[in-house]
Amino acid sequence: MRKRRGWIALAVVVVLLAGAFAGGEAIARSVIRDRVEQAVRDAGIEASAPIDIGIPGLVLPQLMGGRIGEATASARGVTVEGITADVTLDVRGLDVRTTAAESIAAEASLDAGALQALLGRASAGSVWHELGDAARVRIAEPHVEVSGELPVLGLPLPLELALDASADDGRLLLAPQRLTLGDWSIDREALDALPPGAPASLSQPIPVCLEEALPRGVALDAVRVHGSRLLAGFRIDGAILNDPSLRQPGDCA
Repeated sequence: MRKRRGWIALAVVVVLLAGAFAGGEAIARSVIRDRVEQAVRDAGIEASAPIDIGIPGLVLPQLMGGRIGEATASARGVTVEGITADVTLDVRGLDVRTTAAESIAAEASLDAGALQALLGRASAGSVWHELGDAARVRIAEPHVEVSGELPVLGLPLPLELALDASADDGRLLLAPQRLTLGDWSIDREALDALPPGAPASLSQPIPVCLEEALPRGVALDAVRVHGSRLLAGFRIDGAILNDPSLRQPGDCA
Protein backbone atom coordinates (compact mmCIF):
# COMPACT_ATOMS: atom_id res chain seq x y z
CA MET A 1 0.00 0.00 0.00
CA ARG A 2 2.85 2.34 0.90
CA LYS A 3 4.60 1.82 -2.40
CA ARG A 4 1.41 2.62 -4.26
CA ARG A 5 1.95 6.23 -3.21
CA GLY A 6 4.44 6.18 -6.06
CA TRP A 7 5.91 9.40 -7.28
CA ILE A 8 4.17 11.56 -4.65
CA ALA A 9 6.00 9.96 -1.71
CA LEU A 10 8.00 13.16 -1.39
CA ALA A 11 4.77 15.07 -0.71
CA VAL A 12 5.27 14.25 2.97
CA VAL A 13 7.28 17.46 3.00
CA VAL A 14 4.08 19.46 3.52
CA VAL A 15 3.37 17.70 6.81
CA LEU A 16 6.94 17.94 7.98
CA LEU A 17 7.09 21.64 7.26
CA ALA A 18 4.22 22.13 9.68
CA GLY A 19 6.15 20.27 12.38
CA ALA A 20 9.31 22.37 12.19
CA PHE A 21 10.03 24.14 15.47
CA ALA A 22 11.35 27.60 16.26
CA GLY A 23 15.03 27.70 17.11
CA GLY A 24 16.72 29.44 14.23
CA GLU A 25 16.67 29.23 10.46
CA ALA A 26 19.49 26.71 10.18
CA ILE A 27 17.96 24.39 12.77
CA ALA A 28 14.49 24.60 11.22
CA ARG A 29 15.79 23.79 7.74
CA SER A 30 17.93 20.94 9.07
CA VAL A 31 15.01 19.42 10.95
CA ILE A 32 12.78 19.64 7.89
CA ARG A 33 15.39 17.93 5.71
CA ASP A 34 16.09 15.14 8.24
CA ARG A 35 12.41 14.42 8.83
CA VAL A 36 11.58 14.35 5.12
CA GLU A 37 14.37 11.84 4.48
CA GLN A 38 13.24 9.66 7.39
CA ALA A 39 9.60 9.77 6.27
CA VAL A 40 10.56 8.77 2.73
CA ARG A 41 12.53 5.81 4.08
CA ASP A 42 9.60 4.84 6.32
CA ALA A 43 7.34 4.88 3.25
CA GLY A 44 9.49 2.21 1.61
CA ILE A 45 10.92 4.59 -0.98
CA GLU A 46 14.58 4.24 -1.91
CA ALA A 47 16.68 7.19 -3.09
CA SER A 48 20.28 6.98 -4.27
CA ALA A 49 21.10 10.53 -3.12
CA PRO A 50 20.03 12.88 -0.29
CA ILE A 51 16.77 14.75 -0.76
CA ASP A 52 17.22 18.43 -1.52
CA ILE A 53 14.67 20.69 0.19
CA GLY A 54 14.18 24.29 -0.96
CA ILE A 55 12.14 26.99 0.77
CA PRO A 56 12.63 30.52 -0.63
CA GLY A 57 12.90 33.30 1.94
CA LEU A 58 12.98 32.91 5.71
CA VAL A 59 11.29 29.79 7.05
CA LEU A 60 10.42 30.87 10.58
CA PRO A 61 8.31 33.94 9.68
CA GLN A 62 6.32 31.83 7.24
CA LEU A 63 5.71 29.16 9.86
CA MET A 64 4.62 31.76 12.36
CA GLY A 65 2.24 33.22 9.77
CA GLY A 66 0.73 29.79 9.19
CA ARG A 67 1.52 29.62 5.47
CA ILE A 68 4.49 28.46 3.41
CA GLY A 69 4.41 30.27 0.09
CA GLU A 70 6.57 27.79 -1.81
CA ALA A 71 8.53 24.63 -1.09
CA THR A 72 10.39 22.24 -3.37
CA ALA A 73 11.87 18.80 -2.87
CA SER A 74 14.02 16.83 -5.29
CA ALA A 75 15.90 13.54 -5.22
CA ARG A 76 17.86 11.45 -7.69
CA GLY A 77 17.41 7.74 -8.14
CA VAL A 78 14.02 7.36 -6.43
CA THR A 79 12.83 3.75 -6.81
CA VAL A 80 9.15 2.81 -6.53
CA GLU A 81 7.73 -0.59 -7.56
CA GLY A 82 10.93 -1.39 -9.46
CA ILE A 83 10.91 1.84 -11.50
CA THR A 84 13.66 4.39 -10.85
CA ALA A 85 13.43 8.09 -11.70
CA ASP A 86 14.73 11.48 -10.64
CA VAL A 87 11.82 13.26 -8.94
CA THR A 88 11.04 16.91 -8.21
CA LEU A 89 8.11 18.25 -6.20
CA ASP A 90 6.70 21.79 -6.13
CA VAL A 91 4.29 22.82 -3.35
CA ARG A 92 2.55 26.21 -3.45
CA GLY A 93 0.41 27.93 -0.82
CA LEU A 94 0.76 25.45 2.03
CA ASP A 95 -1.52 26.03 5.01
CA VAL A 96 0.56 24.89 7.99
CA ARG A 97 -2.49 24.21 10.18
CA THR A 98 -4.51 22.10 7.74
CA THR A 99 -1.55 20.71 5.72
CA ALA A 100 -3.51 21.47 2.56
CA ALA A 101 -1.86 23.27 -0.35
CA GLU A 102 -3.16 25.47 -3.13
CA SER A 103 -1.31 23.30 -5.63
CA ILE A 104 1.18 20.44 -5.71
CA ALA A 105 2.97 19.29 -8.85
CA ALA A 106 5.59 16.62 -9.40
CA GLU A 107 7.84 15.66 -12.28
CA ALA A 108 9.60 12.33 -12.80
CA SER A 109 12.54 12.04 -15.18
CA LEU A 110 12.97 8.51 -16.56
CA ASP A 111 15.75 6.98 -18.62
CA ALA A 112 15.22 4.24 -21.22
CA GLY A 113 15.59 1.43 -18.66
CA ALA A 114 12.93 2.95 -16.39
CA LEU A 115 10.58 3.50 -19.33
CA GLN A 116 11.05 -0.11 -20.43
CA ALA A 117 10.03 -1.25 -16.94
CA LEU A 118 7.04 1.10 -17.03
CA LEU A 119 5.93 -0.35 -20.37
CA GLY A 120 5.33 -3.60 -18.53
CA ARG A 121 2.00 -1.92 -17.66
CA ALA A 122 1.08 -1.46 -21.33
CA SER A 123 -2.37 -2.67 -22.33
CA ALA A 124 -2.69 -6.19 -23.65
CA GLY A 125 -2.90 -6.37 -27.44
CA SER A 126 -0.49 -3.51 -28.01
CA VAL A 127 2.52 -3.94 -30.26
CA TRP A 128 4.71 -3.83 -27.14
CA HIS A 129 3.24 -7.14 -25.95
CA GLU A 130 3.47 -8.64 -29.42
CA LEU A 131 7.22 -7.94 -29.42
CA GLY A 132 7.55 -9.91 -26.19
CA ASP A 133 10.81 -10.20 -24.29
CA ALA A 134 12.81 -9.03 -27.31
CA ALA A 135 11.37 -5.50 -27.10
CA ARG A 136 13.87 -2.73 -26.43
CA VAL A 137 13.41 1.00 -25.73
CA ARG A 138 15.53 3.98 -26.68
CA ILE A 139 14.76 7.64 -25.97
CA ALA A 140 16.06 10.12 -28.52
CA GLU A 141 14.38 13.52 -28.73
CA PRO A 142 11.77 14.02 -30.09
CA HIS A 143 10.75 10.35 -30.05
CA VAL A 144 10.62 7.21 -27.97
CA GLU A 145 11.96 4.37 -30.12
CA VAL A 146 10.91 0.74 -29.73
CA SER A 147 12.62 -2.13 -31.53
CA GLY A 148 12.42 -5.91 -31.67
CA GLU A 149 11.23 -8.72 -33.91
CA LEU A 150 7.63 -9.15 -35.01
CA PRO A 151 6.23 -12.25 -36.73
CA VAL A 152 4.55 -11.35 -40.03
CA LEU A 153 3.05 -14.18 -42.13
CA GLY A 154 5.06 -16.62 -40.03
CA LEU A 155 8.38 -14.82 -40.52
CA PRO A 156 10.17 -12.85 -37.76
CA LEU A 157 11.03 -9.42 -39.13
CA PRO A 158 13.08 -6.72 -37.39
CA LEU A 159 10.81 -3.88 -36.31
CA GLU A 160 11.59 -0.29 -35.35
CA LEU A 161 8.94 2.21 -34.26
CA ALA A 162 9.37 5.94 -33.63
CA LEU A 163 6.67 7.06 -31.19
CA ASP A 164 5.37 10.38 -29.90
CA ALA A 165 4.73 10.47 -26.14
CA SER A 166 1.72 12.24 -24.64
CA ALA A 167 -0.65 12.16 -21.66
CA ASP A 168 -4.31 11.34 -22.26
CA ASP A 169 -6.84 11.17 -19.43
CA GLY A 170 -4.22 9.95 -16.95
CA ARG A 171 -2.64 7.46 -19.35
CA LEU A 172 0.72 7.50 -21.07
CA LEU A 173 0.26 7.15 -24.83
CA LEU A 174 3.04 6.27 -27.26
CA ALA A 175 1.70 6.91 -30.77
CA PRO A 176 3.52 5.57 -33.88
CA GLN A 177 4.96 8.22 -36.20
CA ARG A 178 7.33 6.12 -38.27
CA LEU A 179 7.66 2.37 -38.78
CA THR A 180 10.46 0.27 -40.23
CA LEU A 181 9.67 -3.43 -40.71
CA GLY A 182 12.48 -5.31 -42.40
CA ASP A 183 13.24 -3.34 -45.57
CA TRP A 184 9.86 -1.64 -45.51
CA SER A 185 9.62 1.87 -44.02
CA ILE A 186 6.50 4.07 -43.81
CA ASP A 187 5.53 7.30 -42.07
CA ARG A 188 2.46 8.35 -40.09
CA GLU A 189 0.27 9.09 -43.10
CA ALA A 190 0.61 5.55 -44.45
CA LEU A 191 0.27 3.69 -41.16
CA ASP A 192 -3.52 3.64 -41.37
CA ALA A 193 -3.39 1.75 -44.68
CA LEU A 194 -1.25 -1.25 -43.81
CA PRO A 195 -1.22 -4.13 -46.29
CA PRO A 196 -2.97 -7.47 -45.53
CA GLY A 197 -1.03 -9.60 -43.06
CA ALA A 198 0.45 -6.69 -41.13
CA PRO A 199 -0.74 -6.59 -37.48
CA ALA A 200 -3.24 -3.79 -36.85
CA SER A 201 -1.42 -2.96 -33.60
CA LEU A 202 1.42 -1.43 -35.64
CA SER A 203 -0.70 1.65 -36.32
CA GLN A 204 -2.21 1.92 -32.83
CA PRO A 205 -0.85 3.88 -29.84
CA ILE A 206 0.66 1.91 -26.98
CA PRO A 207 -1.47 2.86 -23.91
CA VAL A 208 0.06 2.58 -20.46
CA CYS A 209 -2.30 2.94 -17.49
CA LEU A 210 -0.72 4.46 -14.39
CA GLU A 211 -3.81 4.95 -12.23
CA GLU A 212 -3.51 1.70 -10.29
CA ALA A 213 0.06 2.60 -9.29
CA LEU A 214 -0.94 6.07 -8.05
CA PRO A 215 -3.24 7.48 -5.35
CA ARG A 216 -6.58 8.84 -6.57
CA GLY A 217 -5.41 12.37 -5.83
CA VAL A 218 -2.57 12.11 -8.36
CA ALA A 219 -2.95 12.26 -12.14
CA LEU A 220 -0.53 12.16 -15.04
CA ASP A 221 -0.79 15.62 -16.55
CA ALA A 222 1.91 16.01 -19.21
CA VAL A 223 4.63 14.00 -20.92
CA ARG A 224 7.52 15.11 -23.09
CA VAL A 225 10.83 13.80 -24.38
CA HIS A 226 13.91 15.82 -23.51
CA GLY A 227 17.23 14.51 -24.82
CA SER A 228 17.49 10.90 -23.68
CA ARG A 229 14.90 11.24 -20.88
CA LEU A 230 11.12 11.01 -20.64
CA LEU A 231 9.68 13.74 -18.39
CA ALA A 232 6.32 12.89 -16.81
CA GLY A 233 4.42 15.66 -15.01
CA PHE A 234 1.83 14.89 -12.33
CA ARG A 235 -0.97 17.05 -10.92
CA ILE A 236 -1.62 16.41 -7.21
CA ASP A 237 -4.72 17.43 -5.26
CA GLY A 238 -3.60 19.87 -2.58
CA ALA A 239 -5.78 18.13 0.03
CA ILE A 240 -4.14 14.74 -0.44
CA LEU A 241 -2.49 14.71 2.98
CA ASN A 242 -5.66 15.40 4.98
CA ASP A 243 -8.20 13.52 2.83
CA PRO A 244 -7.68 9.74 3.13
CA SER A 245 -9.86 9.04 0.09
CA LEU A 246 -7.36 10.83 -2.14
CA ARG A 247 -4.61 8.50 -0.93
CA GLN A 248 -6.48 5.34 -1.92
CA PRO A 249 -5.02 3.56 -4.98
CA GLY A 250 -6.72 4.25 -8.28
CA ASP A 251 -7.67 1.72 -10.94
CA CYS A 252 -7.52 1.34 -14.68
CA ALA A 253 -11.21 0.57 -15.25
